[in-house]
Amino acid sequence: MEPTTANPDFPPENDNLRDEYSALYDDVEADIAWARVALEQEPDAINLWIGNSRSVTALHRDNYENVYCQIMGSKHFVLLPPIAMPCVNEQMLQPATYAVCTLSLCIEGFC
Repeated sequence: MEPTTANPDFPPENDNLRDEYSALYDDVEADIAWARVALEQEPDAINLWIGNSRSVTALHRDNYENVYCQIMGSKHFVLLPPIAMPCVNEQMLQPATYAVCTLSLCIEGFC
């Protein structure tokens, strides 16, 4: 995915509402006026996250502004101010890779 002009360092999320969940996209308001005004632009991506009562999201930092809408149930957020960042001990991680494991690799101890 190519970086956007809005933030060339970070690509947007995968825009799954318009892609993977496109059948639901027509049921979503085309514009959230107050968010567009506050962010001074149209969204780079629109994502849908679905979970149940056991869903937990690890501590993370989003590189983009977010508008959160809870349809049912509740979610507990812990928001940290920017001054707390040194206490979080954020570290760069190596990108993950995916490989299909064959039986020969498993025998050799690579699985």
